[in-house]
Amino acid sequence: MRKSTRRTCRFIFRVVTFFMCLAVLVSLIQVPSLASKKEDVLENYIDRTFSVILGRTASNEDFRLWYPNLKKGSATAVSMIDQLTESSEYQAKGLSTEQTVDVLYRSMLGHEADFEGREYWLRLLSGGVSKTVLVHTIAGTDEFKTFCANNTVKPGDVTITEERDMNPEMTLAVAKMCKSLTGREPQAEELNTWISQLTGNQAGLANFLLRFMKSDEFTNLGYDREITVQVVFESMLERTPTEQEKAEFIDILSHGVSMDFVVDRIAKTQEFSDLCAGKGILPGNIELSEPRDMHYELTGFIARFYEKLAGHVATADELNDGIGKVLSGEVKVTKMLSEVLESPESQETLASNDDFLNAVYEVLYGTAPEGEAIEGYRIGLEHGITRSHVLEEITKSEAFSEKMKELGIETSEEKQVPEKIIALTFDDGPYTPVTTRILDALKPYDAHATFFVVGNRVNPYSESIIRAVNQNCEIANHTWNHTTLTRISGDAVAQQMNDCDNAVFNLAGVHTRVMRPVGGSYSGTVSANVGRPMIIWSVDTNDWKYRNAQHVIDEILNNARDGDIILMHDLYETTAEAVEYVVPKLIEKGFTLVTISELAEYKGIDLQAGEAYFSLRG
Repeated sequence: MRKSTRRTCRFIFRVVTFFMCLAVLVSLIQVPSLASKKEDVLENYIDRTFSVILGRTASNEDFRLWYPNLKKGSATAVSMIDQLTESSEYQAKGLSTEQTVDVLYRSMLGHEADFEGREYWLRLLSGGVSKTVLVHTIAGTDEFKTFCANNTVKPGDVTITEERDMNPEMTLAVAKMCKSLTGREPQAEELNTWISQLTGNQAGLANFLLRFMKSDEFTNLGYDREITVQVVFESMLERTPTEQEKAEFIDILSHGVSMDFVVDRIAKTQEFSDLCAGKGILPGNIELSEPRDMHYELTGFIARFYEKLAGHVATADELNDGIGKVLSGEVKVTKMLSEVLESPESQETLASNDDFLNAVYEVLYGTAPEGEAIEGYRIGLEHGITRSHVLEEITKSEAFSEKMKELGIETSEEKQVPEKIIALTFDDGPYTPVTTRILDALKPYDAHATFFVVGNRVNPYSESIIRAVNQNCEIANHTWNHTTLTRISGDAVAQQMNDCDNAVFNLAGVHTRVMRPVGGSYSGTVSANVGRPMIIWSVDTNDWKYRNAQHVIDEILNNARDGDIILMHDLYETTAEAVEYVVPKLIEKGFTLVTISELAEYKGIDLQAGEAYFSLRG
């Protein structure tokens, strides 16, 4: 019994031992099988990632590189995806931006992007942001981490290092600006440099744009004004200009200002400030330094008269130099205009007198010329009155002064009254041999005189009248045919005045403003009908009586006083000889030689029609 029991126990032990060994064996068989199953998940992940990114399964060499490193965690899903998408094999595929977005979504999340996500990333990647930003953004999502956990890989991440990726909206703005200005996509290095400057507060967006527009790349494109306005709006405001805005800014550019002014004008708008704020960019502040940009209206005026009067677009140097001289008072606007008109190119551009007058009035007033004054200018120009003289007369008007005030230029300056002023006057002419000598004597000193002409002598000696007007001398009325006015009726007096005046106007285009009765004789009837102030004299040289140069010289030098009106006649050679000596002597004595009208202006005397004036002492 005892022996039988032992046998039974040994049998049971053997059976238990058999099953235990069998269990161990089964467990040994099953563990590798589970491990293999887990390793297959990683293997499948590697194959799928290679297939999505490179379009092929992983090779044995690829597995030897990635499998153990992914398994140990020394490599991550992100590091593998980043390395594969940077490989030459991937670059050779030449995928589009849209395909790149699709590849990254499927390799990192196992599915394609939804419409909104795709559009967002297409906008960023097409605007110069690198794919690193997309990878980094997806890597930070819970969905990606779950996807990696299911595939037994460590997620990982990438570090944003490039300037263009640190502020995607700023990069988009700068890239769009470059594309608008040049028509090309900017390089990554360019974007990094530009964004670095903007984020480092080295410049605002407006300053950056302006610097770019001054580059050779932009200037060599040779855009006209309309295209320039278009690209500036697209670059700064991300839209096309309205027709009204386009017209306004084309006009601004036509004024001759630099791009600094144009960019500054837009940079000061609220629209631009709001756009910059939305992108985290400083708008910038343009510091205008050129005179042409700091005096916009004056710049337009000077640019316009170069274009209209000289036939060429003013250079920046011409504008800056002209504005500086005008504002400093170094050069008068009228002087600058005269210099331009005297240039050969102006003479060629304004071939006819009508061309000249139309251009001058368009420049000065923006309107076509009209009225009797214009007819007088046309007549005078036709007979030899210089354009410079006509321009001087035009710019004496109150309208011109008001126009210049709008431009910040004061033309109605207070005249310095000379200490001693006299008026040399000549009757009964003109007579070219004598009148010419008198004018020759006056010219070196810019001295002026008044010629009381006889109407029927105007046309026979027209060259003397034209020259006198061009030298800013005054042509005055001395009747039509040297008639003593006290002997004729009032109507006849008026006729004498009108006939002489018409002769002068039809030759030189100017009206006579003062008159002298023959012999100085006048009456109430004369006063009532002459229609002009009557200028008599305070020093009578009697040159007609003595015909002696020294006598005339002595009479003038011994008797001349401030405000005197000196009577002579431009008919006698002895008078011309006397004037040639007297003019420099009077200048030496401190006298200023002026016309009757100038003398009255200096002395503040308002000459009245029909009144007789023997001197103008004030």
